[in-house]
Amino acid sequence: MKATSSKKFQNPTLGQNVRIRKPDIDRAKMDPRSIIAVITDIKDEEFYKLATNLSIHGKPIYLMQRNNFKLRRSWYGGNNCT
Repeated sequence: MKATSSKKFQNPTLGQNVRIRKPDIDRAKMDPRSIIAVITDIKDEEFYKLATNLSIHGKPIYLMQRNNFKLRRSWYGGNNCT
């Protein structure tokens, strides 16, 4: 079971952008469907601390497992930015 899950979900790295989908029941019609966050810490290779622009004093406000978010590609082309 864990092998199948690890094939389906890639391992994220620190500083990578992720998308958190908001449940339909928790949002109004005009609210965005997802939130963009950044991985700030990895605990036991299972839990990920995520921070957004709504983070309080730079402290992460989300602690999630890998199956609760999707990885995003960098808007700026990764590490080869100039």
